[in-house]
Amino acid sequence: MRYKTALFDMDGTVMKTDPGVLGGFHFALDTMGLSVPEGVDERLFLGPSLEFSFSKYIGLQGEDVQRAIDLYRQYYRGGGIFQCEVYPGVRELLARLKAAGVRCLVASSKPEPFVRQILEKFQLTDSFLFAGGSDFEGRRPTKESVIAHTLSSAGLTAEGCVMVGDRLYDVEGAGLFNMDCIGVTWGYGTRQELQNAGAAFIADTAEEVGNIILEETYGA
Repeated sequence: MRYKTALFDMDGTVMKTDPGVLGGFHFALDTMGLSVPEGVDERLFLGPSLEFSFSKYIGLQGEDVQRAIDLYRQYYRGGGIFQCEVYPGVRELLARLKAAGVRCLVASSKPEPFVRQILEKFQLTDSFLFAGGSDFEGRRPTKESVIAHTLSSAGLTAEGCVMVGDRLYDVEGAGLFNMDCIGVTWGYGTRQELQNAGAAFIADTAEEVGNIILEETYGA
């Protein structure tokens, strides 16, 4: 196999989560009497941390950022968390990798308790050696910090690892550990975004991800 360990992003890679995520953003903004600025693509909210999105794309500062995050999480805990579904082929991919002896982990910008609730709800917990995410206190605000936490918690180093994700943050975060990233096109980024960020491979299907990791037939 090409890689012994695969770290999977959650939103846009394992799970299609945009209904719940965008619902949370709209609830927070509506409650605060705000709206998405003209010309801002809502898809930009899918992937980075809440703090990053509310500050960079909405323009909030200081206490308003935390208020928006609190409102988002109010919506999310109230049901938005389960407004999602597993992407086609992902269950089969995880089963295939596990059977081949590949260690699979989650490294998500979503808070770790939410990650684990979703995995349990959709019966994916046993597919992963460890499920890592951000925290509610803001101590792991970047993909780099989430990857470091995930590897450390699983007792692993970056050697022999690959990141699988749909946004530039996954590619860039992996790169800080000299780790390859397989960019997937079914999520919330674009092929161009992933290529520009330096993804080692681009996969259009879950089957292709498995072929790359196991170094089996792969059509570039």
